[in-house]
Amino acid sequence: ALKPLPGETDFKQGKIAIRVRRATEYDMEFMETYNSKQTSLRSQPKMKGAAVIKEVLTKNSRKEKDGTREYRVRPGPDPKQQEATWLAKDKLEQECMKASHNWVDIGSGNLGKIHLEVIKCDKLPNMDSGGNFGIKTDAFASLVYEDCFVQTDVISNCLSPRWMPWSQRAFVFNMMHTSSQLFIAVFDSDDTPLNDHDLCGRVSIDLSNFMPDTVYTLDYNLFPTAKSSPRDAKYGTITIRLRLELADEKTLVLSNMKPPQSVYVNVQTQKDFHVLRQTVEGNLDTKEYSLSTITAYCDELMSYLTIYYGLEDAVIRLFLWR
Repeated sequence: ALKPLPGETDFKQGKIAIRVRRATEYDMEFMETYNSKQTSLRSQPKMKGAAVIKEVLTKNSRKEKDGTREYRVRPGPDPKQQEATWLAKDKLEQECMKASHNWVDIGSGNLGKIHLEVIKCDKLPNMDSGGNFGIKTDAFASLVYEDCFVQTDVISNCLSPRWMPWSQRAFVFNMMHTSSQLFIAVFDSDDTPLNDHDLCGRVSIDLSNFMPDTVYTLDYNLFPTAKSSPRDAKYGTITIRLRLELADEKTLVLSNMKPPQSVYVNVQTQKDFHVLRQTVEGNLDTKEYSLSTITAYCDELMSYLTIYYGLEDAVIRLFLWR
């Protein structure tokens, strides 16, 4: 049975209200069409081999006669300028830093809004097995905030992807509580039904450190998990642009007096569930009994011990200072 959240009334026995009507001819025709499309999609899975051959044969960079190198605009050119399919590196950098065209507004909160754009990644690890044939990571970013779960477009075959302003990269999260963290992860997309998307790296962001109505352009190092060491910066970086918009600062301060609500995030497939879980927790299962988990906990305890020694030394120096 579902338990009430803290502060809510426990009615012991719940009720459900439903509304029913007889299906019309249009409803039955719609369901027949929908089921036929779903059956055709299930009977024709994507072929990974064909995708690999296509990626090998597709050129993503070219050299002009004047010696400059241009790169293919991915995931596609600007719908308003279809002819601009290739750009030089400096032009590509300038274009990805421009304001986004389309925003996805999601979330159930009303305390404020978080405007976030995923700009680019650099030096991602190559998670594809076809690296010897020129196949590289098909990168997309996954974002989780409170009851929201969204993903960017996939930038195929690229270790330093740039998301263009017209692509799906900009999101507006409606805030429910000030202490909620924002989780961002980068994955290598895998089209095969039986394989999960591979985690390149992730980061968690504490939004309480930012001032409202200020635009921040931030670079973060990516790591597989926040709960293990060593913390070598070899999983690439991600660049985001962020701005907080608060409805009422007084209401925001008063909301800190209450504990954050428990939220549930729904996904459609098991692959999306794995993406969601790894975005929040990383790829280390701390509940699994293994040597890596025990080592991670030992490293965490040792780090606390180092902090204790530092504080002890500072207190002694303070009392003995003359």
